[in-house]
Amino acid sequence: SMQGDSEHPSLFPIIPTYQPYAWGLPGASSLVAHLFSRHSNDPISLTEPYAELWMGTHPASPSTTTLTPDRPTLQAVVAATPHPA
Repeated sequence: SMQGDSEHPSLFPIIPTYQPYAWGLPGASSLVAHLFSRHSNDPISLTEPYAELWMGTHPASPSTTTLTPDRPTLQAVVAATPHPA
């Protein structure tokens, strides 16, 4: 089913990560910083460069989910979700 169920919903929020590459914009001048902070509820660092917003299952910087308080990675949720045959 495309709707999922209460244990395995089809749609759910994810929390992205960001990459602090040197070429990124610092702090509040970065759209990436604002998007990351909005979805993670983490404060924006005034000195950290925010270069790329990552959303997905890349092992170097996986997104997490809000499905449970321990914020499992998106990869863990996908792996645990039954797929139709």
